[in-house]
Amino acid sequence: MIPRLLLQIWIISAILLQNLRQKNFYRRKTVENPIFYPPQEILDHSEVFVNLPEETSLLLDSLWAEVKMGGPGDTATLVAVLAAFLLLYIGIVVYKKMKVKRELK
Repeated sequence: MIPRLLLQIWIISAILLQNLRQKNFYRRKTVENPIFYPPQEILDHSEVFVNLPEETSLLLDSLWAEVKMGGPGDTATLVAVLAAFLLLYIGIVVYKKMKVKRELK
């Protein structure tokens, strides 16, 4: 775990260093904007988001499914409801095409 964390810190540091080197390619207004290039004191107190554990990701997925469905349930219910609406839509389209063909005869 520690070597992985050190690797992530090294990658982020390399990206930040590259951004600092490329400051001369941007307009002065952009380089002086603290949103794009925050001061070192803010960077010292910053945190970096790392990937969440698998258990947390699964919980997040299930909670998003609940939000999308408007309550507790599983993904199969959401897929079934969407499939029912799709079949209804296809049925309406086929019915209208058959109706137009009958009117043309």
